[in-house]
Amino acid sequence: MTDDDEPNIVNSGKSRTVAIDGHSFMIEIYRLEADQAWTLEVTDQDGASHVWQEQFLSDKAAYNTAVEAIE
Repeated sequence: MTDDDEPNIVNSGKSRTVAIDGHSFMIEIYRLEADQAWTLEVTDQDGASHVWQEQFLSDKAAYNTAVEAIE
């Protein structure tokens, strides 16, 4: 398989690290280039990762869900 065979990943500009109550969380929002739905993954400061099974119609909806879950 060549690099050309790999799907292109689009990262949202809403992906970022946030600090809430002194704890850091990396919010990653991404999708395959050919897809419209966004995937949400949140990683805590200890490296534990949670990927949502549902996909989101917008990166804003994914970001809002992440912030609500973290808080």
